[in-house]
Amino acid sequence: MMRRHDRLMTPAELAFFSVLEPIVSQSYMISSKVPLADVISARQGEFYQAAINIVCNTYIDFVLTDIQSGVILCAIALESDGPKQADTTSHDGIVDDLFAQSCLPLLRISCTWTYYPQALRAELLKAGLELPGAA
Repeated sequence: MMRRHDRLMTPAELAFFSVLEPIVSQSYMISSKVPLADVISARQGEFYQAAINIVCNTYIDFVLTDIQSGVILCAIALESDGPKQADTTSHDGIVDDLFAQSCLPLLRISCTWTYYPQALRAELLKAGLELPGAA
């Protein structure tokens, strides 16, 4: 028997979203739990099969797009501070490489219950986003 989920976002994702949304909502649209395959595609190369497997089985926590054009501008992954297993580290490395090759910023933000708007603004500015009120 199937059962629906009550919420799309986890409490930690919702806490992050509640800080992110007021910062970017005037200029950018926020999408959550976006399939990586909707953001980038793997190209033939040395690690093509590994990259395809990751692209097909990975979701990005948040993706920011231009509100007018829909152009993808930035991706955000919330990171747990716990110890990482070797396969997770390898997975993250391949995802980082895919984003770097695609010239698309991927922000890795530590997952916490409290986010500071000014610190988040600074990270978004470093990723190349233009934010209202930013000098």
